Amino acid sequence: MIFWSVIPFEIAMEGEEVSSEQEMITVGHRTLYVEPVDATHCRIVRMISPYASDYLHPKMAPGQIVARTELFTPAR
Repeated sequence: MIFWSVIPFEIAMEGEEVSSEQEMITVGHRTLYVEPVDATHCRIVRMISPYASDYLHPKMAPGQIVARTELFTPAR
């Protein structure tokens, strides 16, 4: 990630720390930050994608609880 700002990095990114329980998962071109809910499910915390249309999928919205197997199943 490239961050251009006149504000010092530490101040600009204050509060953006990743929780120790969060995992970063790459699904195709998307990067998801997830928190485990139980052994088979996780909650989406954040999604990063180069495509604006990805943010319109309700199943990938932050706060959604999904099975881990759903994240690795190819979309149809």
